[in-house]
Amino acid sequence: MPEMKKLGQFSIPLEGLKEGKREFIFQLDNAFFAEFENSPVKSGDFEARIDLEKKSNLIKLDIDITGSMGTPCDRCLADIALPLQMEDHLTVKYTDEASVEEEVIYITRDTHHLNVAKFLYECVCLHLPLIKVYDCREEEPYPCNEKILDKIAGEAEEEENGSNPIWDQLKHDFNNN
Repeated sequence: MPEMKKLGQFSIPLEGLKEGKREFIFQLDNAFFAEFENSPVKSGDFEARIDLEKKSNLIKLDIDITGSMGTPCDRCLADIALPLQMEDHLTVKYTDEASVEEEVIYITRDTHHLNVAKFLYECVCLHLPLIKVYDCREEEPYPCNEKILDKIAGEAEEEENGSNPIWDQLKHDFNNN
């Protein structure tokens, strides 16, 4: 768990916050993700926009995060900036004892700040795709490794034709024993 003092710029002041709507914008960069141990995001550049609505007994947070994550492409292994966009919602309710549940945070009325760093981090991590590819054909310069893609296409074509030298050799070895 990161030290929240280092992530102090992700605190929303609650003391003196009047009822109504407000917007907060935070930048999530490499330094942000480095604060979290074993982060799956090593390189990233995101903008997190939080629309906060304070009511007398609760605070609603609508979170919208857009940006990109640096990662190897799962198709061709080239380094890419994978574009990502995610939305989430969080409710903060006042209670006698502070606690956290799924999508609901309970805070006491004397809480002065709400640090959203952990929630923004979790939002990004929960929305990471399992397969890291995207339609990059329109990008200039084209990021994909054409040699790898040609090799994959060639192997796929060999499989369609029923001939694969590796499998042919294994079949030959198996039949001769």
